[in-house]
Amino acid sequence: MCNRRNKPIWQATVLLALVGGLGYTFYLYNSATMDLDASRSEADKYLHQRESLSSQLQVVYEHRARLERSLQKEKADHKNVKLDFSKKQNAFLLNVTRSKHEAMNRFNSLETQYNMLKAQAKELQTDYSRLQQQYSRLSSEHGLVVNEQKRNFQVYKEQKANEILSLTGMTGICTLDHPEKFKEIEVCPPPFGEEQQYTNLSSSTALAASQKYQEKLRMLQEEFATYKYMYFLEITVYQAAKQSLQSEIQETSELKKVRRDAKNVRKEWNEDEQSLGEQKIDSNQNSLPVVQPEIVGDRQDQRRSQYDALSREEINRQVAELRNHREQAAQPQLKVASMLPVQRQDELQQKADNDEEDVGETKSQQEADPDEEDPDEDKVPEQQFHDRSLKAEAGAAVQ
Repeated sequence: MCNRRNKPIWQATVLLALVGGLGYTFYLYNSATMDLDASRSEADKYLHQRESLSSQLQVVYEHRARLERSLQKEKADHKNVKLDFSKKQNAFLLNVTRSKHEAMNRFNSLETQYNMLKAQAKELQTDYSRLQQQYSRLSSEHGLVVNEQKRNFQVYKEQKANEILSLTGMTGICTLDHPEKFKEIEVCPPPFGEEQQYTNLSSSTALAASQKYQEKLRMLQEEFATYKYMYFLEITVYQAAKQSLQSEIQETSELKKVRRDAKNVRKEWNEDEQSLGEQKIDSNQNSLPVVQPEIVGDRQDQRRSQYDALSREEINRQVAELRNHREQAAQPQLKVASMLPVQRQDELQQKADNDEEDVGETKSQQEADPDEEDPDEDKVPEQQFHDRSLKAEAGAAVQ
């Protein structure tokens, strides 16, 4: 009864529950549909982004592969250029070292010759002063002898004039008083014959002494002129040696400058190699590469241009110019040496042969040990010249 009485209520309640369930179900379906649409649109958007990123990564991978190939090619070129540069640099350093040793040997020989010429100049100056003093002394003695001879000649002339006057007077008296004895007076020898003979003898002795002094003075003048000419030749040789020493010093400084430039270029090459090694790309990384082939190519071209500045032809040209300069500097010395006496020429020729032997020994030592360093390399050429001059003067003082 209760159920019958409450049946509409239960039906209404069930109906309301069914309607509410249907509405809630529709609401859930609608929200699920909207979420599905949003998810589909977001999935499409992510798919498009994935495709774009895939295309970008493909481009990046291709760019990376090109950069790796370019880097490998640049490394190979750099290695080849470095090997060529090392070979040419070793040849250049060997040539520079040989030229430096030749220049130093030439410098030592010229310095020794300079010291020898300096000692000879001092000796010639001493001989010149001694001969000048002797010349002045002999000139004064010659003047005294000439004045004494003039006085004696004047005295003898006056005596003879008086004797002639006295003899003329006596002859006139004898002729007037005793004409028959005039012949006897003429025949008899003069009373002053012995004195006249002594006067003639002393006059001839003084004349011979005067001629002897004149001959000795003439010989001294010739010897003085010879010594003066020799002194002029020695001064000329000294000036030529000095100019040659200055040219050798300048050549040595130029060779050191070229060697420093080569060392700087080698240092820059090493720095570039280190920078390229630091910028090596890791194949396992996915980041973008930082090496730009244009910058590497420009830097490589710059280093090649610097290396071309020190090419083999330029080195040979510089060495040829230095050798020509040395030959031109040695020509005045050869011209002056040809004007010297035979003994002096033989001494210079022997000295030149000894210098050539020293140069040959130095070359053989250098070929045996080409990397040997010169202890005076870092010194200034003027300081080297000063040190060697002090050593040479000390050796001369000990001798």
